[in-house]
Amino acid sequence: MSIENISVQYIKGVGEKTAEKLCRNLGIKSVRDLLYYFPREWEDRANPTKISELKPGEKATVRGKVENVSTEWRGRYIVAFRVKINDFSGAANAVWIRRYTRSYDVLGTLKKEITKGCDIFVTGSVSSDLWEKTVNVQEYEVITGDEKNLINANRIVPVYPLTEKFTNKFLRTIIKRSIEKYIGTIAEIIPDNYLEKYDLVALKSAVQNIHFPET
Repeated sequence: MSIENISVQYIKGVGEKTAEKLCRNLGIKSVRDLLYYFPREWEDRANPTKISELKPGEKATVRGKVENVSTEWRGRYIVAFRVKINDFSGAANAVWIRRYTRSYDVLGTLKKEITKGCDIFVTGSVSSDLWEKTVNVQEYEVITGDEKNLINANRIVPVYPLTEKFTNKFLRTIIKRSIEKYIGTIAEIIPDNYLEKYDLVALKSAVQNIHFPET
């Protein structure tokens, strides 16, 4: 079966309900649609900023070890998840802000994934007061294995055009899985002799590299 006829719902982590939302909000119905849903830009997160070199007002990626974890209320309906991160150059706070709801723990995933002693990448805008630097986290990735396999940090990262229904982290995950499973099924449209003669990139490689470029 060709990728045009394989529903995106069969990608691990999607399912029927999410597939319906992908179709309705982003026009992604098939695996082919997903593979050809190209980034609007890329961010270079291959070289994290030292904490000692963080500058207020800039967006930065930091890699460090979590020293402690806490939560705090910032008004009646706003709750913050705060961790202190240390690298070899210094320490900074990383803060996630969530709107409280009674139906579930809005910090549940963060509490589960981010614990004292873990190594983590965080990306976000930098602020500071007289004593501390803070990264207001937009994205993060906990290091649980080979850092070469990370898709949200430690590399050039794709940024996709999205609606509020989805996150870039989710899109990267399912696109990476679709590449790993289906990239070999993409049919080349240019004859091999022309690819060689004009030093052209094969379609499979072009699709893979536009999502996750090496450089």
